Amino acid sequence: MLSQSARLLCVRNTSSLGFIGLGNMGGPMAMNLLSKAKGDLWVYDVNAESVDKAVKAGAKAASAPAEIAENCDRIVTMLPNSPHVMSTFGGDQGLLAAAKAGTLFLDCSTIDPAAAQTVAKMCLEKETVFMDAPVSGGVGAAAAGT
Repeated sequence: MLSQSARLLCVRNTSSLGFIGLGNMGGPMAMNLLSKAKGDLWVYDVNAESVDKAVKAGAKAASAPAEIAENCDRIVTMLPNSPHVMSTFGGDQGLLAAAKAGTLFLDCSTIDPAAAQTVAKMCLEKETVFMDAPVSGGVGAAAAGT
């Protein structure tokens, strides 16, 4: 799960936080952050039902990753694999198309190290910060925020 310092970063700042990937792990993680966040939580997922559930709990829905980057300076991604991470960061509607300098990306996906290094370089070119932070502990730990 998120380290204590990352968890504090996510919940003590009052600016908007973004979360992309509301699946088995990401959904509970986002709900946990939503219960603690001081500002808005913007969410995006390809599964509309997952987004609807988060919106009903108080999140704001984005139509694309770029919309998350337009509205948030701290963004968590929790995606199933390297290709999903690459496409979420790249492209016309990807995070980096709209990210502001200084945006912090915390990628909790378990991906190939080479993919993480590639995304980190892409982020560096846009003057943003990429942290590779894969999680463990399963769905129960994600829901508990541990």
